[in-house]
Amino acid sequence: MDPCCICKCPAYSTEKLSYQDKNVDSKSDKSLSKEDSVSLLYKKTAIIQGELSKVYYGPEISHVTEKIQFNIILTGSPRVGKSQLINALSNGKIKAKTSPSLNSCTTEVQCYTLEDNQKETPGIKPFRINFYDTPGIESWTKEHGQSTMLKFIAEKDPVCLIFCASPGSHADLKQLRPVLEYCQTKQIFCALVCTNMWANPARKVIIQEFEEELLRFGERIERLFLQEHAQKSHKITIFGNGALCTMVNSVEYYDPDLSSVKKPVQGVDELIHCIMSALDNEKLLGWCNAVLYRRSFWEKMSQKVNGFFSLHIQKLKLMGFMHG
Repeated sequence: MDPCCICKCPAYSTEKLSYQDKNVDSKSDKSLSKEDSVSLLYKKTAIIQGELSKVYYGPEISHVTEKIQFNIILTGSPRVGKSQLINALSNGKIKAKTSPSLNSCTTEVQCYTLEDNQKETPGIKPFRINFYDTPGIESWTKEHGQSTMLKFIAEKDPVCLIFCASPGSHADLKQLRPVLEYCQTKQIFCALVCTNMWANPARKVIIQEFEEELLRFGERIERLFLQEHAQKSHKITIFGNGALCTMVNSVEYYDPDLSSVKKPVQGVDELIHCIMSALDNEKLLGWCNAVLYRRSFWEKMSQKVNGFFSLHIQKLKLMGFMHG
């Protein structure tokens, strides 16, 4: 049972979630160093991979491909921080190109690949994660732009689609609606993310617009994550089983003209957690691999990862998951 406290109303509910789970045996947690926790993660992931591979990648096709492959699509206007988010999700294992230049613009699809490192992750089944950075939606107004994007999504069948917008950037979400409708029909999870959250107070306007667009996905639930560096919790709003919206700051933010205080990275681990909570077994495997090297996330999750996978992959019956 999820130890989080949930208060539900017919159309609105709030869940307060802290990574410091009071229902976890603190003695066993304290006995694990950070290195041991990460090592344990690799063993757990290897078990998940093995069980899911039996279901989704049988012997009759395992010889065809050496690596299990999954795709993740990111889209949004230029210079909104898509590359920074890719780097953050992979913990720097992918060096997606970033540039503050006004000429920095994705004019064609770029693919950034994350592959397993058998020396770092012994026992992990070989995998390949493709992060596709696609042109901004303003380019969809060109002839066949929208249909081309939908065709691309259909071809890649992504684990999830992440749309990024930053405060101050103009994004006409009407152009995004056909994509949201398609993803909802095909059960592709959608995350609308306000990046560079500290750059401008307009972030609240972006989130409000995101929420209005995602009402089509179902019941709205707010999850609040306690923060070590701030009194205010970090909020992620989930809609049904198919979408969410939130803010993130993928890198430390500092603007001496606005404040002498440096703003820390925030929201990335929480985004990972909520997407992970919503995915089915096959796509869950892909997402786990995509964020495998995001050490800060797994260290936070080490206290409750056993309960999490028991809740979301019950049919696998991963007995003894915390041992080995």
